[in-house]
Amino acid sequence: MTDIIIKKAEIKDIPALLAIENKSTGLKTFSAMTTEKEWLSELSNENVTIYLILKDNAVVGDTSYEKMPDGSFHVTGLVIEPQYQKQGIGRQAMKMILDELKDAKRIELVTHPENAPAIKIYTSFGFKIKERIENYFGDGEPRIRLVKENN
Repeated sequence: MTDIIIKKAEIKDIPALLAIENKSTGLKTFSAMTTEKEWLSELSNENVTIYLILKDNAVVGDTSYEKMPDGSFHVTGLVIEPQYQKQGIGRQAMKMILDELKDAKRIELVTHPENAPAIKIYTSFGFKIKERIENYFGDGEPRIRLVKENN
């Protein structure tokens, strides 16, 4: 498995974030953030943490999470550029995020019900499918909510 690093994203990283997300836009299984305004809003939110995922110093993906008012966390994104998928990078990035959130009592995320690789990764880390939500992002596509409870 290739080693990766995650680096906290900053305003100057918006072009890299847009490039990653735009490579995955148009897929019904992924709701991309494709505007600078969306990224500025996320990066200025003190409850949101965004990372670039790097392999051999190249940006190959991004991941993010948000601390919710109740103290739980919501993984808001995990995307790997298509040419770097199926190399274990998404799994490594998710492990890094979960290690960082190891003291969280509850972690949630949503994914498309047809995104089998993502569901496989998430359930392998102890996430349980809780519900299906129709038209979750207003894009006409359903999502499933997965939850990981830590004792």
